[in-house]
Amino acid sequence: IVIWTTTPWTLPANQAICLHPDINYAFVRVGDEILVIAEKLVDAVAKACGLNEVSILGVKKGERFEGFDCRLPLGEGISPIVNGEFVTLDQGTGCVHIAPGHGQEDYQLALEYNSPQFRGVLSKPLEILVPVDNMGRFTDSVPEFAGQHVLKANPAIIERLRAKALLVGHGTLTHSYPHCWRCKNPVIFRATEQW
Repeated sequence: IVIWTTTPWTLPANQAICLHPDINYAFVRVGDEILVIAEKLVDAVAKACGLNEVSILGVKKGERFEGFDCRLPLGEGISPIVNGEFVTLDQGTGCVHIAPGHGQEDYQLALEYNSPQFRGVLSKPLEILVPVDNMGRFTDSVPEFAGQHVLKANPAIIERLRAKALLVGHGTLTHSYPHCWRCKNPVIFRATEQW
């Protein structure tokens, strides 16, 4: 399943992959691999990633994937597939990386899937993982990047995905991103204990 993110530094905190329940997802043959991408985005993804000889083998609604397990993009363990209405076809692949410790929608989705009504849908609860300290550096729970500032670690994370043969493509995307009104630096979202 080809996930996309504009914040590679959040990948060490990945807990799930989100698909829209009503969007059609295509099984796309590229060489000897089969990728899952939103059907309406196949051509755009193929062009952006330089994929040649792309053929669609079949199509399934996003709701049919819910509860299946994938491997984590970085590290050991699983990343289950969940459904969310906030997934769009505006850009990307239609398959969204979920890090509940680093985003409001991701956090709310984790709370929903960890509630009693979803018990048994996933093979494991979604953890609110925040491997980033108060200074914006990776903690020892991410040994490969421990001590590095998350924004400066982006190139190393992309390179790690490439080395593991898990990178379909990458590029630069200009988009709005929240900045601190005082210091004008990009905001790093982290879930923290509250009282």
